[in-house]
Amino acid sequence: MTTYLRDLTKRMLDAARSDRNAACISNWVALNSGQEAAVPVVVETDTFQDDFIPRRLYRCPPGSPERELEHFLLSNIRYATVIRDDHPLPQELVLPWSIHIDFFGLDTRRTYAADSQGRQIGYAVDPPIKDLEADVHLLKPARVQVDQEASRRRLDRMGEILDGLMPVRLGSSLPLVNLGGQAVDLLGMEGLLLAYYDEPEDLRRLLTCLADNQRLVEDQLLALGLLGPDHTTCQAAASSFGVGGLPRAETTPGLGSLWNWVETEEAAPISPAMFAAFYLPHLQGLAARYGRVYYGCCEPLERVWPALFKALPNIAKASVSPFSHEGMMGEHLQGTSVVYSRKPPVTSLFSGGTFREEAWRASIRATARASRGCQLEIIVRDLYECPDLSLLAKAVEIAREETTRN
Repeated sequence: MTTYLRDLTKRMLDAARSDRNAACISNWVALNSGQEAAVPVVVETDTFQDDFIPRRLYRCPPGSPERELEHFLLSNIRYATVIRDDHPLPQELVLPWSIHIDFFGLDTRRTYAADSQGRQIGYAVDPPIKDLEADVHLLKPARVQVDQEASRRRLDRMGEILDGLMPVRLGSSLPLVNLGGQAVDLLGMEGLLLAYYDEPEDLRRLLTCLADNQRLVEDQLLALGLLGPDHTTCQAAASSFGVGGLPRAETTPGLGSLWNWVETEEAAPISPAMFAAFYLPHLQGLAARYGRVYYGCCEPLERVWPALFKALPNIAKASVSPFSHEGMMGEHLQGTSVVYSRKPPVTSLFSGGTFREEAWRASIRATARASRGCQLEIIVRDLYECPDLSLLAKAVEIAREETTRN
């Protein structure tokens, strides 16, 4: 197995040391530095892993450190050779520490429903807080537990396999800021929406506790020396890369030398005024701790963007989801250095398994028009199956063609 993994590592390193990857990284640096850059196109594969890396390709036992390494290597090889998107390929292995974070001190439970293929995607929350006024005191200070021994065992094993080929180290990233999502885990979505009106002061207390616990977790990770810089890929958020966007940290970084992802998609149903009252002060205080911020997930940002941008001046990338008004976001971002991080609707790419080339071209053209005068990146995500990866590679090329042409 060691010989197989070393051979796989050599294949990945060949791709990582190629002129193509060097150009890819240079382009990310230019984009994240506010310079002229080609539009990077990235495909997020987490939601269709069985198509991206068919199980027959794996040789290592599931759950083993060797399987973890094999997955890392196969993923990067297939980004470069099959999908041919703009994933920057690393020349080192950064293993996350074995960490357990208890954000609340409460048992949060989700009940998942299987889809037609047996995948557990949709879920319902069983909220531990049934009465906000009576139960908000149940929240406890967050705790970080790290299994040093397990982490070192994984590091030693990876070091044995990769000795002389590729550096290996431990280093974890910051947990994203998602106060709305945490509130839903505690109250349920219906409970959260009712609390804005029925128990606003208690909800403010809850959100203050959540923000305080986010700070507590970050401070503990920093004090334990668990945060590590990632110089090659520097993931800013899910499938967006921040390489070159911050000064290089040679040692264990402070929070000011790191990216973090901040989002509040669960607050999408409320008004901009309510968003400003309940969330913005907490987001402002937390975001000020980080070097740069990727803001947003699936929520439309156009209604709250002016207040957000004023309160969080270190926002470097803004999510423009399928639910956003592209033109309004383009107007907001023109003349700024904030990257227009577009996530096109996957229904324009595939429908019922059929590749929709003309619809995809039209979608990308619309994005190119809306984002004129902006820095632009394209992230293909929320795709749950793709048996023919050659069509996905074609979609990447089409996105490059249309953004270059327009």
